[in-house]
Amino acid sequence: MYRHRRAISATLLLLALAGGLLRCSEPAEPLEGPGDATLRLVSPAGDEGAAILAIDAGPVLAVTSETALVYTYPDGDRLRVVLVSVFGGELSATVAVDETTTPLNPEVIQVAGPDNMLRTPLTGYAVQVAGS
Repeated sequence: MYRHRRAISATLLLLALAGGLLRCSEPAEPLEGPGDATLRLVSPAGDEGAAILAIDAGPVLAVTSETALVYTYPDGDRLRVVLVSVFGGELSATVAVDETTTPLNPEVIQVAGPDNMLRTPLTGYAVQVAGS
């Protein structure tokens, strides 16, 4: 009888620990409030020279980049973000937002290669968004 209770206790303990581990591995809810999002141009052609992206303007406080010149201008309820490569390579920008749970809904408007020639069509291009 004692061994039976001990086996049940050990089983319950293992189930409790497994349940705790499963809960810890669930994705965390996004934190509310200000923060940063990183935009990265995904290109089927590799390195690009410049890109025009559009994002929802509502939550945006500022747009900066360590690898590109950044120009922004409003376009209705959207914000156009122009990235011009300085060193070549990946085009990305950091967007400071006042609410991290509000999606930016990015869109690729136009892309130019390192040779300053426009890329057409834009099939395969996308904007990857990551929170930081």
